[in-house]
Amino acid sequence: EATETKTPAAVETQQQPQMHKPPKRPDFQKKHEEFENLSFEEALQKLENIVRDLEGGRIKLDDAVEAYEKAVALKKFCEDKLQKAQLKIEKIEISPEGEICTQPLDKPEEE
Repeated sequence: EATETKTPAAVETQQQPQMHKPPKRPDFQKKHEEFENLSFEEALQKLENIVRDLEGGRIKLDDAVEAYEKAVALKKFCEDKLQKAQLKIEKIEISPEGEICTQPLDKPEEE
């Protein structure tokens, strides 16, 4: 019996089986340009419409996947808007000296 020996060059030229890579998905966290000029209410309405369509089964599978990805991005956009708004909310107070000042809304009041 003759055994075949492979030289390093022959080993290098053998092709390894290539794994099938799934197509790249858009980054869910990446803001879509189409959302940039939306108000919170407009974005929320779009999100609600997508959810209604998905729950109702009124769209095809491929469109459903795309709609789901858009819904995830809209949800993140709405959450970001809410967080920014929360940071802006302040409580207006009048000090005993009559001066107007602001405090974060969720700061516990001193007794």
